[in-house]
Amino acid sequence: MSPPQKPLQQNQPGVPQLSARAQDLHTQMVTAHTPGYLYSQGELQELAGAKDVRALLRWVQELTNAHLVKLAQQGSAVYFGAVTLTDARVMRTLTPDEALVYDQIVEAGRNGIWTKTLHARTNLHHNVVARCLRQLEALRHIKPVKAVTHPTRKIYMVAGLEPSLELSGGPWFTDAEIDTEFIESLTNVICRFVDARSYPPPLDGPSSNANGSSSSGGGGTSELRVYPATYGDFPTVPAIAEFVKTSGVANVDLTLADIRTLCEVCVYDNRLEKVDNGGLGYKATLKTHLHNIGAEVEPTAADLVDFEYW
Repeated sequence: MSPPQKPLQQNQPGVPQLSARAQDLHTQMVTAHTPGYLYSQGELQELAGAKDVRALLRWVQELTNAHLVKLAQQGSAVYFGAVTLTDARVMRTLTPDEALVYDQIVEAGRNGIWTKTLHARTNLHHNVVARCLRQLEALRHIKPVKAVTHPTRKIYMVAGLEPSLELSGGPWFTDAEIDTEFIESLTNVICRFVDARSYPPPLDGPSSNANGSSSSGGGGTSELRVYPATYGDFPTVPAIAEFVKTSGVANVDLTLADIRTLCEVCVYDNRLEKVDNGGLGYKATLKTHLHNIGAEVEPTAADLVDFEYW
């Protein structure tokens, strides 16, 4: 998807001289639908309020000459798409081959386009496409990106766009490789935070810090306590997400879905367990709690009974 499109304005730098009706038509095209929408001739007539098809085609030709409208053929029908002012300015500085390649890259949006697909869609020789890509990249109009699903493919997209989630893999990937160190760091922080709100501090033992971590005192199982069954303040995903955000442990924005994924990883690793406290919450497992308080002795069956029903 291209960046949000802006209507043309009179006397804008880089805007060729257009008739008022052509400018108005472009404004209607960029505001009536989302970027990338293709209009039929009938839709353009309705937008422009044109009863004379010849007048409509004259305005379209003005916009096409200014690279502000592009044509697309679907079957035997011809459709018309609005081009952003930024892209039009770029197109006017390019050779015909470069413009053809750039147009395909723009159309690919945040998903990018594979060089092999570029060859097929432009019908240009491999050497010509390679030369165009080098020039467009040198002018900083495009950039190469890596796809997590196809790391060996050469993929390009418009320089000002951020790769889609499908392309980049989201926050868990860096340069198309899964960032295990980042994931481990986040899950450790989350487990400490949840643990600090899952169990009371051990008697005469370590206490929890404000950031959710616990100081180690080498406590034993005799110090273990639990909240009563009526306790309902186990952390929910929004609470965990807010802690992660304010703590500054992540250098990227994480959504609630991202935080839930991390919590489910911890559940799978038997570090957290799900609880129903009026909503989905998470509680640290006994294994996690013992690790965080530095307990050196595994609880016996008798300890567990006392632990569960204290």
